[in-house]
Amino acid sequence: MENQGAGVDAGILGPLKAADRGQSVRITSGQQRTLLAALLLSANTLVSQDQLVDVLWDSKPPRNAHAAMRTYVMRLRQTLGAELGARILTQAGGYLLQAEPEEIDLLHCGLLHRAAQTAVRQRDWASAARDLERALALWRGEPLVDVASQRLRERELPAIGQLRLDVLELHYEVQLALGAHQEVLRDLQAAVDRHPLHERFCAQLMTALHLSGRRSDALDAYQATRRRLAEELGIDPGQEMRQLQQQILADAVVAPSGQTDARAAPAPRDAAPERERQERPAPIVPRQLPVPASHFTGREEELRSLDELRAGMGAIRRGAAVVTLVGTGGIGKTALAVHWAHQAAAEFPDGQLFVDLRGFDPAGDPLAPSLAVRRLLDAFEIPEERIPSEFEARCALYRSVLAERRVLLVLDNARDEEQVRPLLPAGPGCMVVVTSRQKLPGLLTGDAGLSIHVGLLSPAETRSLCERVLGQERFASAGAAADAMIELSGRIPLTTRILLASANAQPRLSMQEVIGHFKAVPSHLDRFETGDARTSVRTALIGSYRNLGSLGARLFRALGLYRGDRIALPAAAALAGLPATEAHRALAELTRHHLVTVEGPGRYAMHDIVRDFAFELAHQDPAEERAAVRDRILTYFLRSAEAAVALADPAAVRRFEAVAPARRPDVTVEVFADAPAARQWFVTERHAMLAHLAHAREDGFAEFGWLLAERMGAFMHRSGHWQEWAYAARCAMAAAVARADLRGEALAQLQLGWASDLIDQGGRTAHPPLVRALELYEQLGDPAGQARAHLRLTRYCGRRGQEAACRDHAGRALKLFRAAGDRDGEAETLNALGWHCVEFDDHPTATTSLLRSLRLYQELGNRHGEADVWDSLAWAYHYAGECREARRCYLQAIELDASLDQLGSRHNQAQTLIRCGELHLTTGDLTAAAGFWRRAAAILEELGLPQAVELRARIRSLAAGDR
Repeated sequence: MENQGAGVDAGILGPLKAADRGQSVRITSGQQRTLLAALLLSANTLVSQDQLVDVLWDSKPPRNAHAAMRTYVMRLRQTLGAELGARILTQAGGYLLQAEPEEIDLLHCGLLHRAAQTAVRQRDWASAARDLERALALWRGEPLVDVASQRLRERELPAIGQLRLDVLELHYEVQLALGAHQEVLRDLQAAVDRHPLHERFCAQLMTALHLSGRRSDALDAYQATRRRLAEELGIDPGQEMRQLQQQILADAVVAPSGQTDARAAPAPRDAAPERERQERPAPIVPRQLPVPASHFTGREEELRSLDELRAGMGAIRRGAAVVTLVGTGGIGKTALAVHWAHQAAAEFPDGQLFVDLRGFDPAGDPLAPSLAVRRLLDAFEIPEERIPSEFEARCALYRSVLAERRVLLVLDNARDEEQVRPLLPAGPGCMVVVTSRQKLPGLLTGDAGLSIHVGLLSPAETRSLCERVLGQERFASAGAAADAMIELSGRIPLTTRILLASANAQPRLSMQEVIGHFKAVPSHLDRFETGDARTSVRTALIGSYRNLGSLGARLFRALGLYRGDRIALPAAAALAGLPATEAHRALAELTRHHLVTVEGPGRYAMHDIVRDFAFELAHQDPAEERAAVRDRILTYFLRSAEAAVALADPAAVRRFEAVAPARRPDVTVEVFADAPAARQWFVTERHAMLAHLAHAREDGFAEFGWLLAERMGAFMHRSGHWQEWAYAARCAMAAAVARADLRGEALAQLQLGWASDLIDQGGRTAHPPLVRALELYEQLGDPAGQARAHLRLTRYCGRRGQEAACRDHAGRALKLFRAAGDRDGEAETLNALGWHCVEFDDHPTATTSLLRSLRLYQELGNRHGEADVWDSLAWAYHYAGECREARRCYLQAIELDASLDQLGSRHNQAQTLIRCGELHLTTGDLTAAAGFWRRAAAILEELGLPQAVELRARIRSLAAGDR
């Protein structure tokens, strides 16, 4: 960013401050202070409107929250002034405050801290000291002290506080390196008093005391910290403090600069005779790496990251470099680690070690750290009599052995950080590669740590592996079967190799035949079962599952019964019958173990093979538990759909005739902030709802079929998802017929006839289902159902030019709706009759019916219906040649449709735009006609409707001068 005004100065490291071109800005509004703080804390990053609403009202926003928030932004800009106010940029979905790091104290502090870290790595202590003193000078008091948002404080203060601790830690370390141990004693003691459990401050205080000649005080400080840790946390001091205590006892404290305390320097030993040195055996150089995987392919980015960490080891000041390779079982972590380790072996001349920690071994317990340390010592042939029995002493010997060596250590299949920490060398010349099925964030500290997620092979990498194993000629000759093989393998290295091994074992079979044999096995999991525990996918997954806690295991089994491709947190909570907080913890655990993957904000997915394993486990639960899982997820979808429709289209809710079952106390229904949020939920969840609806009968919950079809129909009707609606209705009808439920069948037949009529407007589809629905409602003695069937038949007959039948059904529907006091139904019928009377050249009846319909909708506050009638009136005037009045009505409909766009009126909006374009075409305004059609085509393409292709062709013809 170019210099946008050096006068900008904003800060949150103390009371909120802002200055515009040297003039301090006074912000009196509490909401504006919260808004400014939120933008400053995320400077140069987009902050969404929802995030700002969340902090402005601490998760309890008013109904008009977004509008009020936009007003606050406008006023904040005015308050801040021309320079700083202009930095708040409006972007899609939110706002961004643009600034240079030096213009915001928090960013400036972080910049100075990173510069100091670099200087320390280069042992430029003076530069580091200057940067850190400038960083500390930026702190003016307690951050966010005058910002009222509790949500913002809870979210941001921990990270801000950690930054101050990091700066102070490095400041004290640099001062000790510069020999200023006496000068920082008082500050260090104050830091320990404020943070009595912060071991790094305690260690720095011990170092300063000892270097100042106060050895006993340094040891007392150690004991005081040890007691506090034991009393409050039930733990002992960490490795650093324990080693420092031993160094103080031995008068061998080393300052951070690397200089040993002169008073404590040990006397030089006598040199050993040359003959004795020559007779010593050569040091053992262990080379334990397993044989690398044959045909290793791909992983270029991961290998490059490993190379970069190894190349940067010289800049790491202390401790070994540690990298974790994390991913699900069978994904190729070990193969990657071993392949790279062989490539890098020459860089570690003192040895390459390999230990299988068996962290997820389903047949036994993980390898205990004490045994792992013993194996590592054995690798260097340390005599048994020298190996202590006490664990801490054994670890100390292990670190001593590796202290001056350059060794590569591969720790395979680690369960958690506690299994790995004792095995980490202290020497800076060593590098550790850890593989695990769960993330190990506790191992990654500072510049010496790196985590690499090992995911699926790319399609190109999978193809390359297939070519290497099968031979390029055989794989190329497979044609389309080659792509099918890549898809069947799931792009997991283990399953790909199993598939390829089967192909190689049957060279006379074509690739298509091999694939056919695999696909004949319905379970993804059974397809790749080898019978060998070492290569069994099922065995690998069992190892992961057994390491889950009770909540994670419960949710994992429940996910085996979920029929969607993606699941959101609320649905997962309902599925397992858990509160949202517990479901979130369970999903986090499954994510750490790579049994689910994060597919987007709050959305998770499972690989097909993992899903089959979860399905197997779920079917080991009692049948009543499986039924409860299915009942909960169906109830969640049904009740949430009702809540969404109630917000987006209240009139549709009043027409629901199927009665939902009683609410379940263990299912939390979605709460939507507004109608757009309700519509988005439908868009996101409709495929999962359809999948559960389609299987409701076989799952033992047939009634949910027609219940969900009716609730989903209210959304799908207006959004244009008619094929999906018809599919849902057919599934519901089959379930109702199987149950001999006449009301369920009537409802499903009505939904099917309605959707089919929309799909095939003017054709012969839909009449039998609508007639069957009318017959069933008459059989049930249900006048409201009969009215709805007559209304749908009004539309059906009108679209096909059957004037007498259309008028007859409309008259019957009006009579029934009026008798029931259903004004929404009456208005919709009048709109349908008016529309078709236009086509019957009965302009008086058309306009009279439509104007009555319009008044009813306006009195009811039904904006969807009102938009529909404005469009119908425009069509009536258009057909009658009254172009000015038609244009007025079209624009009225378009304006209202635009406001309803997010509620799901996309298809109606497109049709109105098309007809408005037709009107402008007839009046000779070709430019306006093309503009309306382009807007309509964009909507139709979004909905995936074929009408878009025809409309685009008309636009091209118009541009070419062909009307």
